[in-house]
Amino acid sequence: MKKLKRLDAKDLPPVSATQRQADQKLHCDGPTDTDLIRQGRRIKSKLASRQHSFADVTSALKEAREAAGMSLQDVSDACGITKANLSLLENGKGNPTIETLERIAKAIDAEILVTVQRN
Repeated sequence: MKKLKRLDAKDLPPVSATQRQADQKLHCDGPTDTDLIRQGRRIKSKLASRQHSFADVTSALKEAREAAGMSLQDVSDACGITKANLSLLENGKGNPTIETLERIAKAIDAEILVTVQRN
């Protein structure tokens, strides 16, 4: 049987900073600060994108409301959303639910159609 040579830490090659970080990731219980920062940036980007798409929908609802000759007060009375909140939504502020958008569309006799596309 062949004898194995015993190694000490001094016999091992030096560890690079990248390898040390990878080893630390394996031994820690949670994500590193850098991971959390990257995750936060991804979430912020997704939210900004989502906000932009809702702004497109609400501005289209505003155009439909104006084409129907309805005031904000008319729509407010018909769907139970305050005039102030409708104004904010029409100007791209806020984060409306699908139900809210459907209530507004119903009040102005419009329909919301959703298209899903792959990039």
